[in-house]
Amino acid sequence: MKKILIYLLSLLLLIAGALAAASLDVSNSVDFYAEQGQTVSKTFTIKNDGDVALTNMVFSSDVDPKYNISFTNITSLAVGASAAITVAIDVPADEAIKTNKIGNILINASEIAQVSIPINEHVGGLDIIDFDVKIGKREKAYNNLND
Repeated sequence: MKKILIYLLSLLLLIAGALAAASLDVSNSVDFYAEQGQTVSKTFTIKNDGDVALTNMVFSSDVDPKYNISFTNITSLAVGASAAITVAIDVPADEAIKTNKIGNILINASEIAQVSIPINEHVGGLDIIDFDVKIGKREKAYNNLND
């Protein structure tokens, strides 16, 4: 009888553990808008929307070292809690004007499989500094728009 009771308690604990689900809600991507040679940062929020606390959290990335990526780290996240994570990159001065994926932020915790967030950079673009508008005989000049 004692063995059956121990077996049933073990089975209940196993079922309860299986019902508790770990989950992390993250952004679809982190997008940086920058010019060559700039250091830019972006803050995004992660949320533990699972049933168990996340522990032993480790943030890393597979981004090329030329971007000198850094981010705030947290080591745990309680059930229902959110945290703001700030990511910074250095855009190389010789970076081509383009939009592309430069890698991923990788989030690991003891209770979940690795979570990956794509990082996109949007370098360069159109800078409008001066322009004139003419409608019929009327003219209006817009100068030094970056000031």
